[in-house]
Amino acid sequence: MNKLVKVTAATGLALTMGVATLAPVVSEAASVEGNTIYQDAYKTIKTFSKSDLQTLTGITLTAKNVDSVYNKLTKAATWVDAGYSKAQAAKIAQGVSAYTYQLKGILSGIAASSNKSLKVIYVDKAWNEQINFGTEYTGGYGDAENEGNEEGNDNGTIVEPDGDVEDNSNNNETVKPSTGKLAVKELDVDIEYKNFDVELQYEVKKNGTVEAKYENEFTGVEVKGAKAQRIIEGIFADFNMKSKNKNQIVSHVLGELKLKNNFKKFKYEVEFPNKSEFEFKIK
Repeated sequence: MNKLVKVTAATGLALTMGVATLAPVVSEAASVEGNTIYQDAYKTIKTFSKSDLQTLTGITLTAKNVDSVYNKLTKAATWVDAGYSKAQAAKIAQGVSAYTYQLKGILSGIAASSNKSLKVIYVDKAWNEQINFGTEYTGGYGDAENEGNEEGNDNGTIVEPDGDVEDNSNNNETVKPSTGKLAVKELDVDIEYKNFDVELQYEVKKNGTVEAKYENEFTGVEVKGAKAQRIIEGIFADFNMKSKNKNQIVSHVLGELKLKNNFKKFKYEVEFPNKSEFEFKIK
């Protein structure tokens, strides 16, 4: 009887060990420092491809698990693995947490195309430290997962938590530095494509303050107030709206945002301080 008990116990142990060897293996995150596309004494710009993000987070980025990848990017340890110092990593993680909507929009775009990367701009000046995010476009129209959305076009617009950054890296950044308030009373631009819209709203109030909104559904960037004001003023920097015709305006706006001209609708309305107006709609 004792022998039978011992044999049974041994068999049970063997079965338990066998089950343990069949447990699913969880992917572990690893270090990857991305691609440094620009670096000087105070600024570093890195890009992280979809495969880089998978290595860093241990998660394959798809439309269904954007939240999971985003949550990993809110951890300082993830950015240490990306080659940043502990102090830098902590600040980058804080920036990710501060711009949840924008970062998830960027990740969604990367999930839909193998030709996009996450861009991280780290500026470290004694008087001006900034962390900015955006997308970097590497050409082509993406993979089969993105087929049918070929009018999509990345303009690399960055998310700016702490103000403007002059970017000399010759990458896809297209928004010029702000040159001050536009010489308009009110400006509205609405561009509709098959799968996304771009909208700009800018109004100078009687007290001189500016109300502004910038929304780009393709890049996932939606900002209001001072941040939107800087973007819109940058788009129209050194562009005299009073002296331009319809075709010149359309060409300028699409060029600044690196958008294609196969839009479904382009609506433009401007009112100048002298109450003169100019508006048009193209469908």
